Amino acid sequence: MADGAGVSKILALDTAMAACSAALRVDGAIIARRREVIGRGHAEAIVPMAAEALAEAGLDIAALDAIAVTRGPGTFTGVRIGLAAARGLALAPASLADALAAAGDAP
Repeated sequence: MADGAGVSKILALDTAMAACSAALRVDGAIIARRREVIGRGHAEAIVPMAAEALAEAGLDIAALDAIAVTRGPGTFTGVRIGLAAARGLALAPASLADALAAAGDAP
């Protein structure tokens, strides 16, 4: 399913290079996105960016069919940050907003 066929709600994360971004694709259209060229600090920025994109779309993490991550080219650490964020989001409680609020990082 590398082309996304049959998957309607995808959260895409990119932390591989200087830009940090999160986008939400629903039924083939990008409906929300966040992007900032930050150089460093991707680990701190990517989950709040994902939460903002989901909130803008009126969706919660449980509504997603898939989470996609850039696998390169890019820095090894940047790729690892994206993979770790995706894994954490996939294992997160049903409500990302509740999880962020509990951690004191509500958007």
